[in-house]
Amino acid sequence: MPGGKGVVVTDVAADGPAARAGLKVGDVITSFDGEAVVESYRLRWLTARTTPGKRVRVGVWRSGRALELSVMLLEKPGSPWQPPPGAPGLRREQEPFGFAVDEPPAGDTDHGHGLRVSSIDLRSCAYRAGVREGDLILEIDGHPVADKASYRTMVSGMTGIARLYVRRGSKALFFGLRREAPVAAREKTPGLPAGSADDAVP
Repeated sequence: MPGGKGVVVTDVAADGPAARAGLKVGDVITSFDGEAVVESYRLRWLTARTTPGKRVRVGVWRSGRALELSVMLLEKPGSPWQPPPGAPGLRREQEPFGFAVDEPPAGDTDHGHGLRVSSIDLRSCAYRAGVREGDLILEIDGHPVADKASYRTMVSGMTGIARLYVRRGSKALFFGLRREAPVAAREKTPGLPAGSADDAVP
């Protein structure tokens, strides 16, 4: 597809707004109401902040051609709609990779064998690479991570790309992550709307 960027539709709720508009599994969503879409979290945020009852234009790439579908958004069942808060900034405790870590509590089978990802910035390079809350970080660049003190020591002087060895359930995973820019630098970037500085892939 042109540009090679978009969000793949992996499931369509039967008789939901997407199905009624003609969206299909395998479609690649490229825009939402005129705004380019390259990351799934951004599409979720754009959808959540749009008032139910509004009809939006959704750009789609399907079978080698571009389409534009009109989707009437409906209120999600279960609770009244409320506009979501603005996209969160990267908190200091989530540096340098965009996530915070905690030691598994005593009595946990993983206690002393790594650090658990306790929260993650949805705009960070770590989230885009695939790191998720609950992942257990076992090693960084081949060095075991035993506790938060050793973790801070390892990442304090780190530059470039770091290789994280992670366990998620029974799966062993590797992620290559780049350090996030300092918070202060992000806050002082002039002329950018919320979220714009983080939409570019590092």
